[in-house]
Amino acid sequence: MQMARGLHQELTLGRKAGRGTIQVSYYHDNLARVVLAGGGELTVADMAAPTVPGSTANGILADTNTGSFRMVNAGYKAQGFNLLMTEPITPGLWVAVEYSTGAALAAPDGKKPMHLDMVSEELRPRSAQSATVALKGRVIHSGTQVRASYRWQPEGLVTAVNSYAAFSDQAYLSFFIRQPLRCGGILPQGLEATVDVTNLLEQGYRPVLSRDGRTLFLAQTPRVMQAGLAFNF
Repeated sequence: MQMARGLHQELTLGRKAGRGTIQVSYYHDNLARVVLAGGGELTVADMAAPTVPGSTANGILADTNTGSFRMVNAGYKAQGFNLLMTEPITPGLWVAVEYSTGAALAAPDGKKPMHLDMVSEELRPRSAQSATVALKGRVIHSGTQVRASYRWQPEGLVTAVNSYAAFSDQAYLSFFIRQPLRCGGILPQGLEATVDVTNLLEQGYRPVLSRDGRTLFLAQTPRVMQAGLAFNF
C-alpha cells in the first residue's frame, strides 16, 4: 500500500483590504507520488494489472460500493502563483475568489481514450491555471452552515492545479449544507441534516479503456453525493 507524498513550499504576503483580505503566494511543489481518482466497473484483471516499468503505480484500490477507484502515479514538479481575495457579505458569510497558476497531470490531447495499463506513461505534466469562486459560512437566523464553490480548470487535467490550495479538493460545482433540525421538541437537540456534493455536473472526466475494452474514466474528483444525519453532543 502506497500513499501520496510530496513537499510543498510557499511564501505568502497578505494585507487587509476594507473588511476583507488579499493574499499573494508563490509556491513550489515537489510531488513524489500523486493519487489518481476514477470510476467505472473494474474486473479482477484490472486490479491486478502489472505495473508499467519505471512507474510507481502499484495496482488499484477499488470501492465496489460506489464504483470508484484510486491509483498511485509518479509525481511531478510544479511552481506558480496564487491570489486569494476574501470579503464578508453578512456577519456570518463570506465570499472568496482564488486564482492559481502552476501545472497538473494532463491526458493526451483529443478524445482518444487512454489505456489503463499505460496511464502512467500517457499522463504528462502541463502548465495550466485554475479559478475559484466560493461562498462559506453560517446563516445566522437559521443556523445553516453553507459551503458552495465552483472551481474551474482545463477539463483535460486529472489532478488539481496547485493541489495544496484552499479549494483544490472541490472540483467544479460542489457544495456542502448542514442544517439543524428543530421540530417543537419532538426531535432530540443537536440533530442536523447534512448534504455533501462534489463535482455535481461530472466535469473533467477523461475516458480510459480497461484491459477487456470497457470504458472507465479518470477525473480530478469524480462526482460524489452524500447525505445523512449528524448528532452533536
